[in-house]
Amino acid sequence: MVIWILHLHFSPPEVKGNDRSLFMAQQWQAAGHQVRVFTGQSGYPPNYFEKNNQVNTYFSKGVEVNVFPVVYHSKLSPLRRILIFRQFKFQLIQYLKREKSPDLIYAISTPLETLAAGRKLSTIHKVPLVIELADVWPDVWYGMGLVRDRFSKAYWDNYTRRCYQAASLIVLLSPGMEFLVCRLGSYKDKCFVSYNGTHLREFYPNPTPDLNDEYFRLFYTGSIGRVNGLQYLLEAANSLSQQGFLKIKIHLVGNGNDEERLKEMYFNLGAPETLVWEDSMSKNTLVHRLHQGKAGMVCFAPYPVLSTNSSNKFYDYCAAGLPVIVNFEGWQAEMIRKEDIGAVVDPKNPESLVKVLQEWYNNPERARLLGIKARFVAEENFDREKIGKVLLEKLVNSIKVR
Repeated sequence: MVIWILHLHFSPPEVKGNDRSLFMAQQWQAAGHQVRVFTGQSGYPPNYFEKNNQVNTYFSKGVEVNVFPVVYHSKLSPLRRILIFRQFKFQLIQYLKREKSPDLIYAISTPLETLAAGRKLSTIHKVPLVIELADVWPDVWYGMGLVRDRFSKAYWDNYTRRCYQAASLIVLLSPGMEFLVCRLGSYKDKCFVSYNGTHLREFYPNPTPDLNDEYFRLFYTGSIGRVNGLQYLLEAANSLSQQGFLKIKIHLVGNGNDEERLKEMYFNLGAPETLVWEDSMSKNTLVHRLHQGKAGMVCFAPYPVLSTNSSNKFYDYCAAGLPVIVNFEGWQAEMIRKEDIGAVVDPKNPESLVKVLQEWYNNPERARLLGIKARFVAEENFDREKIGKVLLEKLVNSIKVR
């Protein structure tokens, strides 16, 4: 069958970002299906294409990738983001409405505008629509207090509801998302949980650790935005420095719209040497970097709605054999406790993180054993090869039952 994947934040392997959609596209192509990806330029370095003002097409392991002249980055203002999202939606519809019809359209949110484009195109081409939710918008806006008036909420609820209604299948990247989706209607029968997952083979076999590395390194990787609440890690690093635990290092790996504010805070604290700043890096580089770590951290600001996240860093840490620390409740916290693969710390008290790091620094064997169990959990639950095959079966069935 012919599958169109609509994904603004598509990431090729040589650059930063979540490459789940790339892996799925390549896997489905290898299984005998024709996959075409439609994305923006966000995941590509400047001047990657000779002509940046037109749709550029190239092939990745047989997958046709069409890159629209739309550039998004996390430092944009909210208004500018909305304009970029709507530009992408408009370009998708205009470009694809006259194309030969596919057998299925697979639209990935965020943003919601990608789902709306998929809904419109599925009506034009009379083919089934499957939507994938990496985050449940607009509920995240509501939960963070970014949208408060009832007229705006009514608009966005209706906008989202129409996408859910049009979908044959709603793919959720975490179990906690179903409750928020069903807030807008009876969509339980459409929902299917497909973990974000990771590439286990990239992290295995684990290279021999550097026995001469005397530091205990905690890695945070990903976006540096206000939603991540990373002042939490700055405060923890400052406490470690003041207590003399200078061989515990907290690595912040990434970029984002809160970077400038956090660096100002960092220097105001006296630039504690327990904190290490690193720019975003490609997935291939990140894999090697994580192998130098002793633990991984998933951090969010204390908003309950964010507990439904399916952050790729959680899966990567597990695959790398690192114990995982989270500072929120939800399905990841439940799994950490049940499987004993890390720690859940108080989101309002950085000292609880400091205590865990000091315990693991003083008892590295305990941290190592937690990491071994985390790798086992990844092998059992988060292998993208298995996840992609199961999801493909669901897509085939969504066509059969139409």
